[in-house]
Amino acid sequence: MRVLTIDLDYITTDYARFSENYNFSQFPGKRWDDLILDTPVHPYDFKIDSSNLLYIIDVFTRSLELCENVVFGKEHESILYELESCGEQIDLINIDQHHDIAYRIENIDNVEKYNVVSEGSWVWYLYRKNLISSYKWIKTETSVSYNKDKPSFGIKRGFNYQLDSLNLPPFDVPFIEGLKTDFADWDDFEFDLIYISESPQYVFPEHWVYAELLKVIYKNRYHKLPKQIDQRSEEHTSELQSRVDISYAVFCLK
Repeated sequence: MRVLTIDLDYITTDYARFSENYNFSQFPGKRWDDLILDTPVHPYDFKIDSSNLLYIIDVFTRSLELCENVVFGKEHESILYELESCGEQIDLINIDQHHDIAYRIENIDNVEKYNVVSEGSWVWYLYRKNLISSYKWIKTETSVSYNKDKPSFGIKRGFNYQLDSLNLPPFDVPFIEGLKTDFADWDDFEFDLIYISESPQYVFPEHWVYAELLKVIYKNRYHKLPKQIDQRSEEHTSELQSRVDISYAVFCLK
């Protein structure tokens, strides 16, 4: 089974890695409001990488021509609702700011002892269930590799960070990581499933509209709305209402 996942935090600049260090809230909109109120950052500090945005639109539209099975979810671990019982080995391609294997030993313990999965450990969950046959991660220039030093951003403008040490177990599947330029010869866009993670905890609210843009692209191709999953794992719950709607995305396309 070939699976493509695209996390919308891929279009962010450093700010997705900065915001991950700030307290999660049950409601992402409130979390972002609190971050703006409680820290020196300003809304204009949160910018997108236009090159990465164009890249995911290009990959998505190419893949869409060959795959109607597209699912959107608020968080990345919701992909497990589609994959957990598939019963097939998965060749996974993930376009993402984060590798989502695991970032600290607690992630791994929660998966292996309690079956509790977060947005940063869903790949490890699939790995421990022996469901991944290969993993290709297309990252950004600010991404941090698995089991490497992890940036811990200070809460101040400029998104400076210090390094924390990690000591995680090996991830023993064929695993390739690289920037989009490292996969310039990629020409196989046939997938059994395309999953889009909207990631409102990591994507600034003004940028949530880009998830709606991808939904409009899907609707124009297949004349229906894509499947939407709003459930989350036990570790977090998600906000069920978005601040943007499809009509705004259509306006942006004009």
